[in-house]
Amino acid sequence: MADVTDTDPILDPPPAAGGNGGPALEPEPSYAALSRIGRAIHGDRWEGKLADKIGEGPRTLSRWRRGEGSPNARTMAWAREWALRTAADVLAAAGEQDLADGVLDRHRAIRQRAAEQGKAAFAAAMAARSSVPGR
Repeated sequence: MADVTDTDPILDPPPAAGGNGGPALEPEPSYAALSRIGRAIHGDRWEGKLADKIGEGPRTLSRWRRGEGSPNARTMAWAREWALRTAADVLAAAGEQDLADGVLDRHRAIRQRAAEQGKAAFAAAMAARSSVPGR
């Protein structure tokens, strides 16, 4: 094992996406993130099945797979919500109601946070609008 001395360079950690130095809580919208959700629930032939659930056409998902664009944040939010509801249903069906309740609690918390962010964005937009002269 090599000795480490004060003269050895210290490697800086990569910049973190989160505000407190941690990773981002929500992954960037991408076909890969959508694929993980689809494959976990439907297996290899997931695109057409998931497309219906998130309000997109199968051709759109096919374009994303080829690198022609990517899902937006709204589409990813719908996919995550659908995945959480599906996970809760599967857990409840398997007799794991306590786990299903935990997943549903998480789902409710995500929806609540989104509603609060929407209200804050609306309030900011209205404040900016009212500060424009002539309004």
